[in-house]
Amino acid sequence: TIKDKEEYVYYLFKYDDKILLKKRNINSHEMYYSETIKLDKILFHDEMINELLKKFNLSEDVISNYDMYGCALLKDKLDRHYYCYMIEINQINESFEDFEMVSVYDLFRYEMDDFNKKIIFHLILKEKFDIEI
Repeated sequence: TIKDKEEYVYYLFKYDDKILLKKRNINSHEMYYSETIKLDKILFHDEMINELLKKFNLSEDVISNYDMYGCALLKDKLDRHYYCYMIEINQINESFEDFEMVSVYDLFRYEMDDFNKKIIFHLILKEKFDIEI
């Protein structure tokens, strides 16, 4: 049988030498992660990113760069494909109040699941990647 698949855009905001991560409690552990949005079947990646940028009130002059660096495939009951972007910004606004700024140099001190850790490290290094997790 053909496995069902879902597609997502995984995005990571970078500001100077810091990245913006979310935090949640899992089994009384603080775990850090970057967010995803489910890919709309009628929109292209760029259109989804543009919607995302609007959601965070980011104008073109605030975005220094954004690029897709790779894909991650998470296999379980269904195949989940993640198209992974890093969005570099040169200022922070109130839309980021739910995020925590983490220095890329201190990242190893933050607890993350393997999925987020692998993707985030590839994105920070700006390495092109295609991985299965």
